[in-house]
Amino acid sequence: MTKLTLEDYMKQSYDTIIVPDQFTDGSLCYRAEHPQLKGCMSHGQTPEEAEQNLKDAKRLYISTLLKKGLDVPLPQGITSGTFSSLSYSYIVTVVNQVEELAITNVHKQFSMPHMVESKQS
Repeated sequence: MTKLTLEDYMKQSYDTIIVPDQFTDGSLCYRAEHPQLKGCMSHGQTPEEAEQNLKDAKRLYISTLLKKGLDVPLPQGITSGTFSSLSYSYIVTVVNQVEELAITNVHKQFSMPHMVESKQS
């Protein structure tokens, strides 16, 4: 069996998840990660920046595993299934719609004082 090089692993198509997040100062950012590479993630001010930063994180992550003689997981999961045809922009759009829905629902919950029962002793 031929051992894969860093460049071989970099060419692999790992699943990528990009979700809204917050920097420590509370400002909006985006977190990108490869679920098959546990702990391999990055942040950016835009989804595109987070994805670009993830490429650097992936290289560092895999090179560290190789230097330590540890196994590097190969891609598996939704990449090989039906979801592989979903575009990045579609996934980001869905995430944004879910965020908007969640914010709307929270607003509705706290905007209905008539729904709250008051108990007087």
